[in-house]
Amino acid sequence: KELRRGYVAGDTKVNPPKGAADFTAQV
Repeated sequence: KELRRGYVAGDTKVNPPKGAADFTAQV
């Protein structure tokens, strides 16, 4: 879970938080 959290944070920097949340839900 920690690794995923970091991945989302990195993605959030490039993409908006909405996209990151969606990505996490898809995974």
